[in-house]
This record gives sequence, structure tokens and C-alpha cells, in this order.
Amino acid sequence: MQPNLRNRFILALGSNATADVASNALILREALARIKESGLAIQAISQFWRTPAFPIGAGPEFVNACGVF
Repeated sequence: MQPNLRNRFILALGSNATADVASNALILREALARIKESGLAIQAISQFWRTPAFPIGAGPEFVNACGVF
């Protein structure tokens, strides 16, 4: 039986709260942990990736990820 896909959603996550990429990755991990604690079932999480702020030089690089819930 195929799972009910109507109730799934994709959430994009990102942080550039600090200039330290490792700290921003930790912020995303903490956000995902809180989402899980809220009772949402996490089906899949992408790898984390770095993207520059736009325009270039506008701020620290972002750490981004997407999740399927």
C-alpha cells in the first residue's frame, strides 16, 4: 500500500546567524531536533550545503538543508 503523500511537506532550512559555518550547521541540527520533539515525523533530510549570501559580501555564508516531513 502506498503511503498517503497528501500530508507530506518539504521545509527549507538555512542559517547564517554567525560567520562560523560549523555553528550554523549546529543551529540547523538543533532546529531539526526541536521539530522532531514537536511530534513531526522526519521522513528524510538532505545533506547540508553552503551557499554565499546575495549579493556577494552581504553577509556570512549560509548553511542550508531541506527536509521531508
